[in-house]
Amino acid sequence: MASATNPPRADGHEDAARAAKRPLPDAASGPDEPTLDGVFAADGVDLTVIRWMLERTPEQRLEAAQQLIDAAWALRRDQA
Repeated sequence: MASATNPPRADGHEDAARAAKRPLPDAASGPDEPTLDGVFAADGVDLTVIRWMLERTPEQRLEAAQQLIDAAWALRRDQA
């Protein structure tokens, strides 16, 4: 659901903040309920993050990586 502070994306993809708020299906769901099949690889890797990143342009991927680096430096600085 879009709001004034979180409008829908022009490219039709759900943004990460909105996707993070969406509840995940329960792994112990009944036969008609969605499951976590396809969400995690056999080694435990969260495939939704990989799919989300692959939907981005190279510029958007670099921006996301830079935001993570900036956040890590801010945490390190705050703990010093």
